[in-house]
Amino acid sequence: MRRLALISILLTGAALPAEAGSGAARTGLPGERLVLGLHPPERIAVLDLATGAVEQRPLPGGTLCHGPLMAGGRRPLSVRPAAPGTQYLRSARPGAFWALRLRFGRVRATTTRVRELAADGRTLFRPRRRPPPGYPEAAVRDGIVFEDHGRRRVWNPHSGSVRRAGGDWLVAASMDGSVWCDGPCRRLRIHMTGRAVALAPPGSSFLRGGGRLSPDGSLLAVALQARAGVRIALVDTARGSLDLLRIPAAGRGALAWSTTGEWLYAAATGRRVAAHRPRDGTTVMLPLRLRGEVLDMLVTRSTSPRSAGS
Repeated sequence: MRRLALISILLTGAALPAEAGSGAARTGLPGERLVLGLHPPERIAVLDLATGAVEQRPLPGGTLCHGPLMAGGRRPLSVRPAAPGTQYLRSARPGAFWALRLRFGRVRATTTRVRELAADGRTLFRPRRRPPPGYPEAAVRDGIVFEDHGRRRVWNPHSGSVRRAGGDWLVAASMDGSVWCDGPCRRLRIHMTGRAVALAPPGSSFLRGGGRLSPDGSLLAVALQARAGVRIALVDTARGSLDLLRIPAAGRGALAWSTTGEWLYAAATGRRVAAHRPRDGTTVMLPLRLRGEVLDMLVTRSTSPRSAGS
């Protein structure tokens, strides 16, 4: 496989102008940074959640289409292919991703090489077995999901075994388990360590992909298409209960959890970002107004001196 083009987004040097409406006002949120992948044009906005300071960085065109944002320690990272036919998937292992080299035939795609990489580009694992035919869509705890003519299977790169996927579409995955939905995504199947729960709220459907499991796996945040529009739902993964948040979601409902799981961040309408604390139901709007749609987001530790002591 040709060398990956790792894009390290460092907050040093000259910055683009801050997003409109941002300032240095403290937010009262954890000393972390919220990294937003925006389009158009492709760029990131990085908000220091403790100080409210915002900076932007441009991204090469096509970056957010080819691979997800990732966190490497305190550095937000993204990847883009050094050659056509490379696919990147965020691994269920924190701080890692899968790089797959594909060859496209007339009928199906074939994966010719697979590597699991750390955010700094180091190889963590290189499977000796070849995956099944099909297109790689996502990664779960025990493997990679491949789609082939409408069928989805999970390939375990360590053992080489292949099993049926837990549903038609993957909604969220972590080291604690995975969440799937059926074809129209009206029913969720939650598969966590030692338990399985099904959920089907009447009159609603879940948006495919983009769901996020909390760091301890106890809560699932997912965008829901309800009668009143796209809303953010919190699902208790043990009981299967669902709560709709008072946050009108924007676009595909980009979501991210704080590193402790205390706060959930969500792209809201009006080009804003909301922060919600499930423990007591507190919801606040962050002090920035974006220029573009949020395609992806993540949280990294802050390097700000003011943030370190907050």
